[in-house]
Amino acid sequence: MLVFPPSSLNGVGMENSFIPNGILSIAGYLRLNLPEIEIKVVDGSVTNNEEIVDEIYNFTPDIVGLSVLLGNYKSAKILLSEAKKIGAITVLGNHHAKYLIKLLKYNPSFSLDNVDFLINGKRGEDSFLELIIAIEKGENTFNIPQVGVIDEGGFVFNKYPNKLKKLPDRIEPDLSFVNNFSKYFRAYSRIFKNFHNDVEIRPININFIEGCHQGCNEPCIYCCLKDHQMDYLHPEDYWERISLLIDKGFNYFFETCNSLSSLQYEIYNGSNYLECLSKTIPTNLKGKFGMMVYARANEINESSLKAFKEIGVHRVIFGFDSGDNTVLKTGIKKQGINSSDNIKAAKILDKEEIQTYACYVPGSKSETYESLENSYLQIQELLSLKNTSVIEFTSLAPMPGSIAWKEICKDYESLHGINDEINITDLAKTWIDLKVKNVSWELIQEYKYKIENLTISNNKVFGGYY
Repeated sequence: MLVFPPSSLNGVGMENSFIPNGILSIAGYLRLNLPEIEIKVVDGSVTNNEEIVDEIYNFTPDIVGLSVLLGNYKSAKILLSEAKKIGAITVLGNHHAKYLIKLLKYNPSFSLDNVDFLINGKRGEDSFLELIIAIEKGENTFNIPQVGVIDEGGFVFNKYPNKLKKLPDRIEPDLSFVNNFSKYFRAYSRIFKNFHNDVEIRPININFIEGCHQGCNEPCIYCCLKDHQMDYLHPEDYWERISLLIDKGFNYFFETCNSLSSLQYEIYNGSNYLECLSKTIPTNLKGKFGMMVYARANEINESSLKAFKEIGVHRVIFGFDSGDNTVLKTGIKKQGINSSDNIKAAKILDKEEIQTYACYVPGSKSETYESLENSYLQIQELLSLKNTSVIEFTSLAPMPGSIAWKEICKDYESLHGINDEINITDLAKTWIDLKVKNVSWELIQEYKYKIENLTISNNKVFGGYY
């Protein structure tokens, strides 16, 4: 059984609008290589913990694999306990598993109750496959790439690196493991039905492109992603996969590439990739779907806008981060962007009837009362635009792996103890209390509520996790 546990965080709520592509890809990979085993996928974004526990007892799996993030690990611990009650072997993967691996390496005496194996790194399908085969055959599991193994003295980690597959060589998510897509459609509609002109939206998330133009050399202070290298399908293959999904009934695609606008700097066959993508879209697909994508504010220009319109981009998610230049430059360390780029990008899209989804991250070390006010004023201006659809305002929380985490982790452990479960609100508050001199946690929360009321009064969607 592969499980994405329910999250304890509540923001915009898009999480329950899209399928868990990671575990669906692993499920498809296992089915391809081990067709004789029975596999069940359960998504906690549309299934509560009580129902998942029932699924565990009904299915009685030999192995339970859980995809864990900071926001769903609390739920995962309950499921781990129930899985152990039926004698299942438990495996954890995804970003929080990476944190747990580092926790155990630096604290050898720390124990993880009910966890048998940890898988480190991105795309652990090969490691998970090898692990299952080894368990099935009763063979040694200590030499499988990326796998941490429970031993008498704690966890033991092998030293064999895993070779990451390029996008064209990876297995696609196996959609046959999803029994009911209507749950996702209804969840999306509850949030965004007023932003689609009464068109019935059947959304699905895709990841046919990866990477970020800023790259991993100078990441934003809160960014915990380490693999920013650009990787993408050939344009013809991209549209072939889109066409197959349209044939299955989907008409709205959330391309989760870190920044689609950055593709105008990637050369493919003598031209930039974004332009190639727009030039190769088949005529029979135009007008049949919409897209939601990520982009960088300073990359919205004539070239990227033209391509966006050609490929059906309907909404763009931006990490505007702040409406203050000092915060962007010295606090967030956002390279090459100033606050005027935020408004400029939103206004360009607004004229073309493309929606803006704006994300702000208050609480960097450069934050002041004046910078919060600048963000508030910028958000006011954004809300005056017809095609602004979402404002997200979430306090900076130093996720493990980020620059900010390295600065705060020892202090956080001193205050809250060494623990496998991180309380993200406590983490964000600790950062503000110890690292931000000129504003308080209470002041940021005041602005959050102020912006929430302003957003809702303008009939837009507000999101703020903590």
